[in-house]
Amino acid sequence: MRQEKPLYKFIRKKHAHEFFKNGNIRIGTLYDFRNVEKHGSEIGDLDEGIKTLTTGGYHMVDTADPSTIPSWYAPHFKKSFIPDGPDARLVMHAGGSGISVKLTVPNRYVFCTTERIDAVVWKQPGYDACIKINSPSGFFKALTNKLKHKAHWIILDRCVYRSRTVIGEHDDELEPALVKEQRHAEQREVRAIWEAVDHEINPFVLKVKKARHFCELLTVR
Repeated sequence: MRQEKPLYKFIRKKHAHEFFKNGNIRIGTLYDFRNVEKHGSEIGDLDEGIKTLTTGGYHMVDTADPSTIPSWYAPHFKKSFIPDGPDARLVMHAGGSGISVKLTVPNRYVFCTTERIDAVVWKQPGYDACIKINSPSGFFKALTNKLKHKAHWIILDRCVYRSRTVIGEHDDELEPALVKEQRHAEQREVRAIWEAVDHEINPFVLKVKKARHFCELLTVR
């Protein structure tokens, strides 16, 4: 996604002033959003970073006919499952729920914004200021440069609001961290995502003064 239209970060006023004064900005993590008790149901989501691939309904896999093996299931299908012998084959019958594979991405650093100045996140308690990011490319380049010892850039893209379950023979290849339930669609969220160097990560405050040059503080409601 080449995003040069402004993005908006709704934030507490005291944190906005801290950003414009010292360059301090909070970088979140994907798994932190699973804490619904902390974030509330409007922002929190227990299934963040998860996508399920399934055939749905009855399905038969016959190793003598590779076309019966869903493309997303093939990498998980071990040859050791098949008995030895030139005519050996394995046939599996999946019942009403079909064959499923759950994909869960590792915990990642994320920075969430929206395309909407009237975003519903204004409804969240304490969000009394908004940072307008006039140049997303410059802003996220500044953040990425500061994060280079902790994480690697993956993507900046819009969230897709739909079921986390993909039914069919092929994966849609959509990054699981960009999938959100339809009930959140009004947020029009755009996420920056970085792959962490370490496995154990937590949200933290990053000091990146250069990022301020690409932003302005909007009038507080």
